[in-house]
Amino acid sequence: MERTQYTFYESFYKALSRIRKDADRAKAYDAITRFALYGEEPDLDTLPDNVAIAFEVIRPNLEASRRKADGGSKGKPTKESGKITKSSLKDTAKISKRTAKQEKEQEQEQDKEQDKEKGQMSNARARAFVPPTVAEVAAYVREKGYQVDAEQFVAFYASKGWKVGSQPMKDWRAAVVTWSKRERQERRETGNPFLEIANEEARRFG
Repeated sequence: MERTQYTFYESFYKALSRIRKDADRAKAYDAITRFALYGEEPDLDTLPDNVAIAFEVIRPNLEASRRKADGGSKGKPTKESGKITKSSLKDTAKISKRTAKQEKEQEQEQDKEQDKEKGQMSNARARAFVPPTVAEVAAYVREKGYQVDAEQFVAFYASKGWKVGSQPMKDWRAAVVTWSKRERQERRETGNPFLEIANEEARRFG
């Protein structure tokens, strides 16, 4: 039997106000109203846990109201009518806390996905590395005053697929700096150290 009105107790409001998400709270109001007015049973398996719990807590009062409206009960409602027990409210509070925990876990998962996307973007930038020409390396070497054979540098890294170790090269200029330092070290170890120092001093002081 359809009804055009039903009693909404303050205890209903208190129970539903514990549902944090507005969308879930709206679903709870819809489920309660449809059951109270039209007797429509909600599909609890498809509802969020906190909504299903809230509905089950309130259901006994809704059923009692329907029975009274249908003439199934007589007399004045009892003092306890429309009240929700403390244990039921605790159950709803537990579900609310569990839902909050799930939301936090979802936020953490979203943060992980964002970090993953940032890593992928970084890898994409690395893949976008453009190898320099011999002329570009030679110009950079002259600018910095390095003693680096630009043609040898380009040929070496081109043969390695422009990788530093096993990782794609990100900055060829940084590789030139490392190359220059290594060559200076090798000259010190295999050449005349006093001549190398003299040459270095001459370069420094013009």
